[in-house]
Amino acid sequence: MPAILPQKCLGRMALERMLTGLSTRRCRSRSSGARGPPVETSLRSRSVIDQAMGVLIGQAGITPEEAFEPLCLRSQSLNIKLRDVAADVIAEARRQR
Repeated sequence: MPAILPQKCLGRMALERMLTGLSTRRCRSRSSGARGPPVETSLRSRSVIDQAMGVLIGQAGITPEEAFEPLCLRSQSLNIKLRDVAADVIAEARRQR
């Protein structure tokens, strides 16, 4: 009889598959070059990051802290802005629907 993995392990495996499946290319700017004031840009970035964390929480059954960590690690390892990694997570989740 196969061993049953705890839900948390299954969630982490799903999270790793999702992040591994993301493109490793550098993300192009998603704007037309015009940028809003720093506060508006920051709020938009935070919203995208929060949405990506929600995707990971929903798919992997993890805490917000556990969802934020792999986003940061992916951002740092690929030298891509965190908001771009988050946008890729959201786009991937939409494609999987």
